[in-house]
Formats: sequence, C-alpha cells, structure tokens
Amino acid sequence: MADIFVSYKRQDEEQKGRVTPIVQALEAEGFDVFYDVSVPPGSTWEQVIQSKIDQSKCVLVLWSEASVASDWVKEEAEIAKEGDKIIPVFLDPVRAPFGFSRIEGANLVGWDGDLENVEWTNLVAAVKAMIGQPSKPKKEAVSKVAMPITTTSKPSTPKGNSGSGGAGKVAIAALVLAIIGAGSFFVFQAMQEPQRTKPERDAIAEAEEVRESTNEDYRAQAKEMFSSALDQNSIEGFEAFIRRFPDSEYVEEAKALIERLKLAAAAETPTPTPQTPGVISDAVAARLQARLREDCIGIAGPVEVQALPNNGGYRLVDTGRNTVLISSSGTAARAEMYQARNLVNGYELKYQCFVGRPNAPLSYWKSNSGLPSGRARGEDCLSIEPTKLDVRERGGMFYLYSDASSLVRFDNAEDAKQAMDVLTAYRASQICYVGRPDPSMMYLK
Repeated sequence: MADIFVSYKRQDEEQKGRVTPIVQALEAEGFDVFYDVSVPPGSTWEQVIQSKIDQSKCVLVLWSEASVASDWVKEEAEIAKEGDKIIPVFLDPVRAPFGFSRIEGANLVGWDGDLENVEWTNLVAAVKAMIGQPSKPKKEAVSKVAMPITTTSKPSTPKGNSGSGGAGKVAIAALVLAIIGAGSFFVFQAMQEPQRTKPERDAIAEAEEVRESTNEDYRAQAKEMFSSALDQNSIEGFEAFIRRFPDSEYVEEAKALIERLKLAAAAETPTPTPQTPGVISDAVAARLQARLREDCIGIAGPVEVQALPNNGGYRLVDTGRNTVLISSSGTAARAEMYQARNLVNGYELKYQCFVGRPNAPLSYWKSNSGLPSGRARGEDCLSIEPTKLDVRERGGMFYLYSDASSLVRFDNAEDAKQAMDVLTAYRASQICYVGRPDPSMMYLK
C-alpha cells in the first residue's frame, strides 16, 4: 500500500516538469509515492485508478491551470474526497473546481524545491497528520530537490490607451497572475478570500476574463474534434485529436479510450466466428420466432447522447419517442453512450427487447430483419453455440449456459427458458457488451 497517490494533469509533468520534483521531495521525506499510472492488459483505466486510490492512505491533488479543467483529475479528486483522504496542492494561483473550494490546500505556487520552505513543511505536516509517520526513514542529506529550468519573458509595454484596450488588459492580467496566491496553508474559496481592495478585485476579474476569452476558441475547436473522434471511435481518431489539441481537457479521456480500444483489439484475436445458419434450419428458426412472446419497444430515432443533470452521467435517448434507452455514470459514461449510439445507428437497430423486466438480466436489439450481423469497431463479444444451450439451477438461481460457459443469471426458470428460446430462435452466435464488468448495453448477434 502506497502512502500517497498523486493526482495531476499530465501536461504539468510533460510540458513543465512540475510533478517529479514534488514526488522526489516526498520520497526524500520517507513517503512511498505512487503517481505514474499504467494500464496493464485486461484492465481498464478506471479500474486501475480506483484500485490505486483505494490502496493509498492519502491523495495529493495538484491543482493547476491545466488540471482544474481536467475531468480525470476531478474524478480522482472526487474519489479521494469520498474516502476522506484528499489534500489539495496548488501549483498555480487558481480556484479549485466546484465542490472542492472549501477544502484546505497547500500553496506551492512558485516553490523552488527547498524542503525547509515553510510551504513545504506545512504540506508534510498535513500529510503526517492524515496518515502518520512515513513508511521509510527520511533522507537527511537531501535538503532541496532540483526544479525544472523555466524561462519567463518580460511582458511588452502596451501601446496607446492601457486603461481599456486589449493590450492593457493583458498587462494587467500578467501583473495579477504574478501577485496573487500569497499565503502558506490556505483555502481557495469565495467566502474566505484574502482581503483585497476593489481595484485588485477588479483586476483579478479582468485577468480571468482575458484568459477565458483567449482560450474560448481553442476549447470550442477541441470539443468539436473530440466529439468527432467519439463518433469515429478509433485509435487513429483519438491519436489525431491528441496531436492537434495536446493541452485540451479531453486528452486524458482520449488516452484512456485508446487503451480501451487496444485491449478490445487484442481480445479480438481470434475473432469469434459466427455459427453457420444451417445448424438450425430457417424453417425451425421461423417457427421458434413465431412462438416467442417478446417484450420489445420500438425505436423511432434518431438516437442522441445527452448529459444527465447533476450526476455527471450520460444517457442514450430515442428523440423520436422522447424515451431513454440506456444510461451510464462514471468516467467512461460518455464514451460508452457514444459507442452505443454508433452501434444503434450503424446496425440500423429498430427494437430494444428484454427478458425479465423491470431489471432485465438479458436485453437484445433488433433491426427490421432480426439480430445485427457483421462487426463494428471496438466490439466486446463472446461466442455462443446456439445448439448447445441449457438452463442450470445453482443456489436458487438459474443460469443460461452455452456449452460450458455461463452467459446470464436469472431469478426464475421461466425467464431463463425464455432467454434460451430467444437465442435459439434467432440463432445467436455472439453476446456482446458495452462497458463491462457492469455493461450499460448488452446485445446479441
């Protein structure tokens, strides 16, 4: 178990080198630190992050101009907050995102790597107060860690009227960014800001307005390209987005989706081979389908992805009927819903069907001609042998098996038998998922 998990925006390390010195300083104090996240084969980004945070005693969230706009950093901070193990650390004079502004944080704005600096010693004291003494002895010989070499350019003197022109605003913004953030261990919140004069407050607001306006076009273009990448749902598309917008708030999500697609591609070897339709004759399949009593709803379309209010989740909506088809929450919710939308549109699905509502263990989707066929990018499917299906009871539950593989669990034998009839009648050769282990969408092929 690590003493400390460090949550940060990768841009702060790759472009500014501000994370490694903090990690080295913590290690010099004797703490065991985890900060370099890699996703092993067979795991998802969300699973790895959740596991590492759960295994850590304390989480340092490094708030910077880049990280306050990162959904991934905010998600990690929320997990740490729920576990009562969060300590914010401010690298830039920024305001913490909504929901975190009332949590005390350490001020490392302008920190030079000195382990005797009062800002640093305050942070170390806060960590010790949370987790106790470090797991390793302190390296007494280390009094300072190396910081990255940075260069600063002198702001140009504005020409003309500096009171209200754009150049004047930029100069004020540069001055404000240089002077705000003083203090040691503090709270970044509107209710408890340091006392400032009205001109200072106006200057700060003006600086924020300038910075917001200069980044507005960049963010809008990044959002548009990321949405296109979600529609394409390919490694190439997400990599192109990262190259074009390396500082975007969506970069970490794009990287995680690339990892997911790589894992899905690896799992596709060998690709499950659909069963030959002749195994169950057309006549037999037609008779079985005619006897089925299916529970289906029609899809008028078009289907669209919508953000859920308040909880950060997403849902897939049939706008033609104004009904919610599926929904999901969590860090991968948006990607899952866009993948589901692409499947519904790509396969031209017109019906959503269920076995065992209201909490249906099995759902499947149909086009006008039956189950979807072919293969879409990034699908997660398991093979089924429709001639070797059976229902087995175990511990009061009923399991649908294909040969030796358990597919779905039901509360009663009737639903399990109905599911077996559906798979047999439609000669299903694959059962597929979006978002395992708790899939937001399940479908048959």
